[in-house]
Amino acid sequence: MDEVDRVLNSAVSRLILQFAQTMEKAGAEPTRINHIRMEAESVTFSTEWSVLLEELQSSLYDTAHSHYSKWVRCGTKSSQ
Repeated sequence: MDEVDRVLNSAVSRLILQFAQTMEKAGAEPTRINHIRMEAESVTFSTEWSVLLEELQSSLYDTAHSHYSKWVRCGTKSSQ
């Protein structure tokens, strides 16, 4: 997962730099923009993989149950 962590950290950094660029275009105070840019260099995307995987599994089950329930309701209506 080290490669995934690296990619996520890079994405977060680029997102923050994009935010700083948007601030610059909007005419924000230069010291604030510089602070944001400095933060982009040290920010990390903290990932607790076991929690993330459990939440993904739960979301998948919820989605499957929702689709199945809808299918059953629609099938029941059409057979009556």
